[in-house]
Amino acid sequence: MRRLPIVLSLVLALALASAAGAQQYSFVVTGDGRSATPPRAGMDDNGINVTMLRELVQEILRIRPRFVVFNGDLVHGYTSEEEFRSQLEAWLAIMKPVYEAGIHVYPLRGNHDTSSRGAREVWKEVFSGPYALPGDGPAGEQDVTFAAAEDNALVVGVDQDGWHEHAVDLGWLAKQLEANTKPLVFVVGHEMAFRSGRHADNLDNNASLRDAFVRLLMASGARVYFAGHDHLYDRLRVADPAHPGDTLEQIVVGTAGAPFYHGDDHAGDNAGWTVTPEKHVEKTFGYVLGRVDGRHVSLSFMGRTAPGVYAAEDAFAYTAAPRPPQ
Repeated sequence: MRRLPIVLSLVLALALASAAGAQQYSFVVTGDGRSATPPRAGMDDNGINVTMLRELVQEILRIRPRFVVFNGDLVHGYTSEEEFRSQLEAWLAIMKPVYEAGIHVYPLRGNHDTSSRGAREVWKEVFSGPYALPGDGPAGEQDVTFAAAEDNALVVGVDQDGWHEHAVDLGWLAKQLEANTKPLVFVVGHEMAFRSGRHADNLDNNASLRDAFVRLLMASGARVYFAGHDHLYDRLRVADPAHPGDTLEQIVVGTAGAPFYHGDDHAGDNAGWTVTPEKHVEKTFGYVLGRVDGRHVSLSFMGRTAPGVYAAEDAFAYTAAPRPPQ
């Protein structure tokens, strides 16, 4: 049998190792880092829980994930155009080391980020240039809704404000998911699809559109939907009784510093779905750490046990199905 030259064999081995390593990475999801009313002494400043945001920045720099998604309510908002701009600029100033480290940062808008005078225009001004989102969103949402390729994953951020409040642009989303060739799909919004604790204002408010959204995610091969809005951690499993194999994990991670909420109410508009609560954590700041190894994804809620100290308080893992050839 003819043998490859040693040098060529080594080159091929290194190339294969490099290709495999390219699909081993981590990511972080968190959100709801706004200040309280009134501000908490020693924590809140200019609409932000600056203590937690600075701490999370250090965690992110320690982990060195490929990307970070903030699922909304970056700042308190509900104020003047000038003050809202100041709050967003303060958020960017704290986050600047993450951007400078080459880590991709994807901020989404929450209700607090859409409530100030001129909020839409201010967001567009602040998140521009090196801080701009991909810009491939639907008409009128290019800088707030996006689809981004991250190695073997498609990361989709869906805005839930404007003309489709408590809903997403399903037409645009369907096109992105249909064209996708990557096996992993991570979709993130601010509002939960199913009630997870305290907030009754969520995608339940447009249940028929919510149902279409969830079925679209399931059909695309997505296994998780990340949200915030409730200032706690909650993971529940959604199943379609007509198709028992179709499930989706809703992971609410509103734990970046906003005042804690109490509530374990999953009795929203769940008609037609089997909703099974899996894990509920309150009064804990933190983030979800995702680890990718090829098509295998492991997700851990890293809860803050002391300043600068985080430990896993929930874990979920799955292996995505291979993407069918286009």
